[in-house]
Amino acid sequence: MYWLLGITLIGFSAQVLGSGLLAFSAYLMALILISSRMLAWHWASGLRIERKMRCTLAEVGDKVRVKVLVRYLGLIPIPWVILEDLLPEDAVDSRHPFLKLKGKRLKVLSMFSMQTEEFSYSLECMHRGFFQIGPVFAETGDPFGFMRRYRIGCQPFYLLVLPKITHLLGYDLTSRRPIGEIQMVMKIFEDPTRIAGVRDYEPGDPMSRIHWKASARTGVFQCKIFEPTCLAGAMILLDFHESNFPPRGEPFRSELAIDAAVSLAHAVCLLNQPFGIGTNATDAAFNVQENESEPEVDTRAEARTFMLDSSRPNHLQPMFLPSRRGVEHLQLLREMMGRALKSDSLKFSEMIREVSIHLPRDLTLVAVLSGVTEETAMMLGNLKQQGFAVSVVLIQFDDEGLNRAFKKLISNGIREIRHAIDQESLPQLCRSQIDRTSPLSLV
Repeated sequence: MYWLLGITLIGFSAQVLGSGLLAFSAYLMALILISSRMLAWHWASGLRIERKMRCTLAEVGDKVRVKVLVRYLGLIPIPWVILEDLLPEDAVDSRHPFLKLKGKRLKVLSMFSMQTEEFSYSLECMHRGFFQIGPVFAETGDPFGFMRRYRIGCQPFYLLVLPKITHLLGYDLTSRRPIGEIQMVMKIFEDPTRIAGVRDYEPGDPMSRIHWKASARTGVFQCKIFEPTCLAGAMILLDFHESNFPPRGEPFRSELAIDAAVSLAHAVCLLNQPFGIGTNATDAAFNVQENESEPEVDTRAEARTFMLDSSRPNHLQPMFLPSRRGVEHLQLLREMMGRALKSDSLKFSEMIREVSIHLPRDLTLVAVLSGVTEETAMMLGNLKQQGFAVSVVLIQFDDEGLNRAFKKLISNGIREIRHAIDQESLPQLCRSQIDRTSPLSLV
């Protein structure tokens, strides 16, 4: 715009003054401007960029290799082109990096017609998460710097880093209650205190099962049939509301909550028991922007809009995975937790109301909490009164906060409470329980 205004003023001055030199300068500047624009457009449109990644699913600690191939199909050689593979700024933050970059993701090239170049770098996965790799941002222009062209040269890839699994030293959230209060839908264990009926004696039945009064009355050995009432499996309820994670302890506290939930599910999976999860977190896949085209953009800031849009409002639908058995189901749960983002819209109590009709009564409800409010404690107490078996895992509380949370939970009938202090104490999560007589001690 400024170049056009300057050329117009010079041309007008040449007409007024009758100066041929000024007119020649105006024509020359117009020719340079037009040729620069055409060359920049030709060079930008002739670029073909392709990204190659060996995997889009990784574990914490893995190294992912990213390779970018660039081919120029134009006829006129490019004097310079800047290529940059964009990454989320919060993921490569030097203070707490989720992805540690090794190598250079920016390249400056000069290319001839039909020439192919490549550059590569590696990403070390430090934490779990759902990360957008790309798009590739290309910048080129004329040698004089009069005109520049920007374009998006390659569609992004998405890397899902699964949360790590900590092997728990035992799982006794249900084994400490061998006799439960709820009749199970799936008959796995039997309650010897509840007799459902009698049946004829079969070879191999132990003597303790013989019903002597019924045997004397009928004259034939009769065995007792017990009701299946023991609780098995776990439905994990994770509170991932943003208000429970102050910036001072992040991202370590939120990652500890995710690791605790996944580790509990893994422990139940090893017992071949059903497990599921419900959380008020936001699914990062909802923030993915689908764009099939490779448009030209005017600035670098405009290219950044093709990244994950973190300002988009969070959805009000909880993430819920019904209870199942098996390693495949555990993989689905880990993928869901890998995409989980902190939410500021759906509270824990509201999430419980949404998923309450899907909560199985024959599973223990394990609430993983990073903050305990009166509303949360009352909601868990209501579930306890409805006949659910409720356990609570507190995430990284200080002494004062642990005392307050303990009082709120105890007053609502929740007595099985555990505390995960840090990653090192996570294996002992099921071995230590908060003493009811002293809320600051573990037994």
